[in-house]
Amino acid sequence: MCIRDSINAEYGGQGWAMAAGMGSGEKLAFLKQAYKKLERDSTARESELLSIQSEMTEQHERERNSFQLQKGELEEELRNSENLWRTIKEENASLKEQMEKSPAPVEKPGEVSVGDRMGNFFKNIGRVDWEKECAALRERLEQAQGELSDRNQAYEQLEATLTAQEAEVVQARLALEGLSQMDTKQSSALQVQLSVLEGTHDELKEQLDAKVAELERCREHLESSKKREERLKEDYGEEKQKNAGLRSERQELFQKKSEAEESVALLTTGRAELVTKLETETRVREGLMKEYAEAQAEMALLKAKNEALEAMAGTKQGSRASAGLADSNFGGSELYLLLQDSNQLAELREFARQEGAEKYLMFWQDVKDFSELSEAVDDLEVLHQTAEVIYSKYLGRGEGGLTAVPDRIREEVRSKCNDPQGSLGGMFFNAQSHVLEFLEAELYPQFKSAKNSKPRSRRKKQGSSR
Repeated sequence: MCIRDSINAEYGGQGWAMAAGMGSGEKLAFLKQAYKKLERDSTARESELLSIQSEMTEQHERERNSFQLQKGELEEELRNSENLWRTIKEENASLKEQMEKSPAPVEKPGEVSVGDRMGNFFKNIGRVDWEKECAALRERLEQAQGELSDRNQAYEQLEATLTAQEAEVVQARLALEGLSQMDTKQSSALQVQLSVLEGTHDELKEQLDAKVAELERCREHLESSKKREERLKEDYGEEKQKNAGLRSERQELFQKKSEAEESVALLTTGRAELVTKLETETRVREGLMKEYAEAQAEMALLKAKNEALEAMAGTKQGSRASAGLADSNFGGSELYLLLQDSNQLAELREFARQEGAEKYLMFWQDVKDFSELSEAVDDLEVLHQTAEVIYSKYLGRGEGGLTAVPDRIREEVRSKCNDPQGSLGGMFFNAQSHVLEFLEAELYPQFKSAKNSKPRSRRKKQGSSR
């Protein structure tokens, strides 16, 4: 706006015409008044420009601080994402190396298994929603880009305002040049103010250029952040595929683990069966050892009997007549006569074996042999050992004891066996008497009934065999 336009605008479009109709003195006074008014307006405009500049500087500082803060947060989130991705990659590499080194993991007491470590790892991985995190990061980046775009527009408006103000300064300079012909001093003052305005304009322009450069750097940083986001997304896709492969491998490991547990269960069951079998074999072995000891004792008894029989070969018949006191009570009975016949005794023994009463006949025979031995041998130690064997085999508290013999008689025999210097004559008399009573009352009638009930042809065949 030139000086004429300024004066016309001040006086309703007639100011310059009014000055043209005045004299030289009035015209100079009028122009000085117009110049002072223009100077006041320029000062007010300069103050307004300084205020705008101060506000824009403060707003720029606030926006720059906010942008720096957001930039730091975004960089921190990117670093965290990169660290997390690197950690996941290292853990996947470590797990893969561990699975390659030990394809069949063995669990130890107090140690966490590979399946459990993988379960904890996938549990921690499952807690992070990667797509949600990437979407949030992308939204923040887009928001920051939008804010930067808004700031660009604000700075463009500021640049337009500065351009307009520059135009006004140019117009003011032209006005000052027109007024310089009227007043040199006032023109110099306006020139100083114009220089100040130009310096302020240059400073504002430099600040604007610096802000534009900073905005350009921010734009470049946003573009690099987008590229990082894309790379992170690609890496996330690759890690997702690797995690899917690891999940399948984990399922295979769990399946192998279940198979191993089933094998362990089968081995445990087999071990229990082997332990049971071993215990059974141990009991059988103990029984065999016991029978072996009894057989050794019987062999010793038979050896002593043979020696005694050889010594008493000339008087054997007389010894048998006085061998057993218990037999004298049953001398005329059918059972006693049967016991003297070896063939009939064999039949009775076979029948007793079928009825589970064979030990009664064996006891009678062993007591009879012991009576003969006691007549022929004077060695008390041998006789006591033989009596101890007979007591343990037939009268002891074990499973093979004879139930027909009362406990009182068992205790009597036991006390005589425990007395190394006591007499052994007739020590089994009462026990043998109860056994013969049992055989005559229980076993022999059953034997006769069974023998009589057989077919005649069978009895003939048995008679011919005898």
